[in-house]
Amino acid sequence: MDHGLEKLIGKTITDVEIPDETTLIFQTTDGPVKYYSSGDCCAQCFFDELEVPDFGKSGGLCSAADLGSWEEWPEGTDDTNEQCFGKVDTTAGTITFTLRLNHNGYYGGEMSLAE
Repeated sequence: MDHGLEKLIGKTITDVEIPDETTLIFQTTDGPVKYYSSGDCCAQCFFDELEVPDFGKSGGLCSAADLGSWEEWPEGTDDTNEQCFGKVDTTAGTITFTLRLNHNGYYGGEMSLAE
């Protein structure tokens, strides 16, 4: 999965938000870095469960960022329900988020960098 999280490495993150379930925004000293979730035909892919450290006044320099593999999500609402976990390490602490996917077993979803 080419999620684009590596674009955050070397940037100073000052805030993170999920303004709606399909958008994840990292505020950096260089400007916002946005990601979108999308599902194929009969799939719903969305961001959930964001945990953000206290960045204080100076933010946190990102040293690593990764999105794990899809695994079963037992609380989903469709025939097949999966989730994967994002982790972004900064000098201020670790940012975590969940990417979730509900589908009929044939279609998938992904997160991608907004360009």
